Amino acid sequence: MKRNAIHFLILGILLASCSGPTDKEIGQSVLLVVPTAFIISIGFQDLFFRLWKRKWPDLTMLWLPNSVFFVTLVILAFLLGHLNGFVYQTTLMLFGSSYLTILFIVTRIWLAFDPSKAFTWAAVLTMLLFAIPIFPMILGLTQGTGFFGGFVFPLWVLPGSGLFSSGGNFEYPGLLPGLIFIALIVEVLIKTRKKNNTAS
Repeated sequence: MKRNAIHFLILGILLASCSGPTDKEIGQSVLLVVPTAFIISIGFQDLFFRLWKRKWPDLTMLWLPNSVFFVTLVILAFLLGHLNGFVYQTTLMLFGSSYLTILFIVTRIWLAFDPSKAFTWAAVLTMLLFAIPIFPMILGLTQGTGFFGGFVFPLWVLPGSGLFSSGGNFEYPGLLPGLIFIALIVEVLIKTRKKNNTAS
C-alpha cells in the first residue's frame, strides 16, 4: 500500500500537466510538510552537536536563528500550504529524505572548515535551498516551463532515494540518509573516543 502510494505520487508529479497536479498544487503540498521536515532535522543536528562537542568543547549551536526560521516556515505553511490530495506522510518521506541527505553532507563539510557555525546555520541554509523553489511554483510562474521536472524534482526526490531507484521507481526513500546517518554516527563516536583516550 505504501509502495503504491509512492508510485502514485511520483507518477502524478512526473505527469504534471493540465490533467495532473499543477506546479502550484505541488508547491502548496510540499510547503505544508516543510516545517515538519525542518524540525526533524533540528533533532538530528542537536544529536550531532552534542556528540561533536565531546571533541570540540567550544562548539556552539545557536537556537535563535533556527527557532525564528521554524516559526516563519509554520506561518508560511499555514497561509499558503494546502495538501491538494497528496498523501502527507509520503510527501514528507520523499522531500524529507532528500533534504536530510543534503543536510548531512553539508553539515559534515561545514564542520571540516568552520565548526563554530555549522550547527547554527547548516539546517537553515539547506532548507532555504529546498524551499525557495516552492514560491514561484505557488505563484504560478513555473507552470508549463519545465521548472519542476528540470530542477525541482531532482532536488526534492533524487537525493533521498535516487541511488536505490530502479526503472523509475523510488521505492526506498529514507534509505540513503539513513546510511549516511549511521556512517556519521560511527565517525563521530570513533573520533570522540580517540580524543578521550588521548586525554586519559
